[in-house]
Amino acid sequence: MNSFHRTGWLAAGLLSLAVVSCSNDSDEGNDQNPSSNLSCDVAPAGEMGSTLGVAGLTGPSAETTYGTLVCTYAAPTNEHAVILRMLETDADGFDAGRESFEDLGIVTEDIAGLGQRAYSATDATAAAVSHTVVAWDGTYEVQISTTGSSVDALRTMVATILLRLAE
Repeated sequence: MNSFHRTGWLAAGLLSLAVVSCSNDSDEGNDQNPSSNLSCDVAPAGEMGSTLGVAGLTGPSAETTYGTLVCTYAAPTNEHAVILRMLETDADGFDAGRESFEDLGIVTEDIAGLGQRAYSATDATAAAVSHTVVAWDGTYEVQISTTGSSVDALRTMVATILLRLAE
């Protein structure tokens, strides 16, 4: 069972890292620091856990890499850990992020009514199925990945975060 938990955590982590490395290639010459509006405070662990149906979620721990704020929430078993990514980007950056999923062989599906553009990605190649929802509101891209939640739950949390970033 421990290997299952590590595999689920690894799948979510690898997806996040792959997208972090590819999603904002169009920012040549732009400021590499995230906006001051970006903070893990927009998604407290308790609210994230209740919205996504993940009991005992803790954190988040925050790290900024190449202008992307990554907020990592730990779950008691690590099987259902949650990764939230936020960055300022443009349409080209958003498209590059989607392409990075597709380049890994992960099918993406459009989501209507979430931000200006949004999609989901489901990776069933590991022992655990990982879901990701990514939305862009014209300024900010928000992405949540986990193995323990439905796409609808992720969509709800992403919508909440986008509203808070717009305030």
